[in-house]
Amino acid sequence: MKFLKSPLFGKILIFLTSATVLWLFFYFESSVMLRVLSVLLIVIGLLSINKNPEVIVLSLVYLTSYDLYNIRYGLAVPLPIVMVVIWAFTMFLGYFYLKQLKSINFPSRDYLFSYLLVWSLSILEIFLIMSFWPIDPKTKSLIITVSFFLIGKTIYLNVNNVLSLRRISSFLIVSLVSLVIVLALTFLGF
Repeated sequence: MKFLKSPLFGKILIFLTSATVLWLFFYFESSVMLRVLSVLLIVIGLLSINKNPEVIVLSLVYLTSYDLYNIRYGLAVPLPIVMVVIWAFTMFLGYFYLKQLKSINFPSRDYLFSYLLVWSLSILEIFLIMSFWPIDPKTKSLIITVSFFLIGKTIYLNVNNVLSLRRISSFLIVSLVSLVIVLALTFLGF
């Protein structure tokens, strides 16, 4: 039981998850450039997992949401199954990310799990909204990744008691600029 709570177990799960997500990405994506880029991001993320867990976590969020959109529409998997997977995966990645950050301390486990629940339900809602939007899964996955990052940083700042209205407004500006750039590139055909 002690091994299940160790950081090594989390890293083994991240490695296995990375291998699975990359395999699915290779199954659905035909672009060699994107395949090489995804392998490069995963390798860099795995090598820097102790110093900067954001690289591997955000790479896995992007690749997993891309894979789940393709599984949903390409393989006709029912939506409730995909919803459970995205919720559980967001809980797992959020927990791993928050546990890897050394400077974050939750008052109790209840706070940690309430933050994780809000985080995963928010990403699930964004995933569901995006699933009815007729754009490329790459664009949808990018929006989900930006949302995951912004919600995670907001939780991090709130727990460390440095969240202010100025920082929230800067997060809103970043999210709106990201959305405008993604929409512009989508409608231009990129």
